Amino acid sequence: MAIEYIQKDYPDFDIPPYKGTSYESWIPDTLDLAERADLAINGLTGPTDPEADYEAYWQVNFFRNPPIMWHDIDDVQPKFMEALPLLRIITGSQYNNQVDFAWMTTLLRSIGPDGLIYMPLIGRPWAKFYRGPDGYPNPVWKENGQTTNIDDPSVEFIAQPWVATGRLLSTMVVYYNRDNNEIWKTTAQSVVDRLTTLAIHKDSFSYYVEGSFEPNATVDKNSKMPQGVQAGLSTGRLIQGLTHVYKFMDYKPAIELAGKLVSYLINHAAFFDKDGKFIENTEERNFIHFHDHAIDLLFILEYATETKDMDLIKFVNKSYKWARTQGSCTVGFFPEIIEDIPISYKYPQHQRGCLVSETCEVTDMINLALKLTKIGIADYWDDVDRWVRNQFAENQLTRIDWIERIHNPAKEINVMRVGETDERVAERNIGAFAGWPSANDWSLTAGIMHCCTGNGARTIYYVWENVITYNNDKLSLNLLLNHASAWADVKSHIPYEGKVEIKINQRCNVLSIRIPEWIESNSTDVICLVNNHPKQTTWNGRFVEIASLNQGDTVILDFPIEEKTVTEMIGSVLYTLVIKGNEVVFIDPPGKTHPLYQRAHYRENNTRWKKVKRFVPDKHLDYF
Repeated sequence: MAIEYIQKDYPDFDIPPYKGTSYESWIPDTLDLAERADLAINGLTGPTDPEADYEAYWQVNFFRNPPIMWHDIDDVQPKFMEALPLLRIITGSQYNNQVDFAWMTTLLRSIGPDGLIYMPLIGRPWAKFYRGPDGYPNPVWKENGQTTNIDDPSVEFIAQPWVATGRLLSTMVVYYNRDNNEIWKTTAQSVVDRLTTLAIHKDSFSYYVEGSFEPNATVDKNSKMPQGVQAGLSTGRLIQGLTHVYKFMDYKPAIELAGKLVSYLINHAAFFDKDGKFIENTEERNFIHFHDHAIDLLFILEYATETKDMDLIKFVNKSYKWARTQGSCTVGFFPEIIEDIPISYKYPQHQRGCLVSETCEVTDMINLALKLTKIGIADYWDDVDRWVRNQFAENQLTRIDWIERIHNPAKEINVMRVGETDERVAERNIGAFAGWPSANDWSLTAGIMHCCTGNGARTIYYVWENVITYNNDKLSLNLLLNHASAWADVKSHIPYEGKVEIKINQRCNVLSIRIPEWIESNSTDVICLVNNHPKQTTWNGRFVEIASLNQGDTVILDFPIEEKTVTEMIGSVLYTLVIKGNEVVFIDPPGKTHPLYQRAHYRENNTRWKKVKRFVPDKHLDYF
């Protein structure tokens, strides 16, 4: 059965090409975010269903024989839709670009008569399978103010005011900034207008009732005000999208609504305490899911940055510093559940005891550290560097040979349910991100829930965008990673050697390079050569600065790098880690399914090289 959207047709639009300069280059075989972006494009477009307008599959189970993936309620695809054009900006890749058109079309066909975005149920039977522990998507609010549930045959379309709508606002912002088509701007504004009328407004804050909505729904203004996780899901997930609409489309009602939602989440939702600590003690849940809080904290920070609200920024910083204590700052492992789950709550055994993380938590913390650093409230560059190089990089699926080894032929299952597929599941998910990794293993069971892939893919762009920054004739290299840009090309030997090479592509008055945390400030062990001649440097905090560089100059920076051995409890397991620079090169005990940190080659002290195709975009979006 074909999917029936609320709109039968859609307005014309074009997808402009991703223009830039491509060239081949030999670079050190170390972490390269452009390469990871290229893989992630497969991880976003591969696990999609061409028979369902390229709808993304929600979860993947590599432990079943054969591996399968299946559809569920559609709250993940909007994350994919936002991230995909960002990754194409990095790489210039047109791989599987039929997916882009399909997703843009389905978005425009999902705009209801009241301006909100509606998910179709006809032709998508899997949309009724999901039942969250919080009861979502029920109740379903109707036009007459009454409620029903998603199993009611009369319910054909529902709107989600949480993940889907918030991320789709951001998606339309990305589209608009690429093609300048007014359709995205007017559509986003109509969504904001409807969200404003649908909210329950108090003097200083606003919120949404629990559940989902039919077109032109009316809600009971006297309904119970959501608390805890319900507040975060129903209200908090909208804040970033609203802030984006204001920032990039200059629509003031969006930031006004965002401000009222922030006030609710901070002051009235029993979601954070006064010091920013995550709290949860409601009827639905009495344990803390890290990501539910951390992602909303990031969105609050986006709002606070745009409105220059220093009190809010300080609140987020305080919360971030507390959150750092709940996981491993060494590798960037942050647990899915901060405290163990009560036995009465039905959660899989592997998710108990803080054994696993989700890529979602890792990305939340990376992005909080990055944003707080950018706005100058603190310096967390080393947090970003450690976590990107370790748990984040290891969480991306780059190999699939191990999947065959874990199958039990005696347990082969060939029966496919509605919404499931076993077609080339492993290959189609290369570049996706782990759903439940431990500190030493890519997966203890199952494999992927694609919310992690959406958040991981977007984080690649966030970090890539900030490796190098240029402002007032000052070029800053903030993270010593391989990178190609219009300003400079970077070749990073870390962790083989303490060495970075920078080729200047545009003249700059000052080149400022952040020195890794294992080197003391003002150390004389940092040696600089420009065009093979010694060059004087000046320390400025954690950066060394080199004056007056011209196009074509080559800068080489050398500094010590050594191994150290540490013992740390991560996710309730005691590990021994060998760390070179900031990168884990050995972990004990090792993983059993797909062990992480297979990095013995980094300990050789001689750089391995690889030939790559580099791409420098003509234009990138200053998105984060």
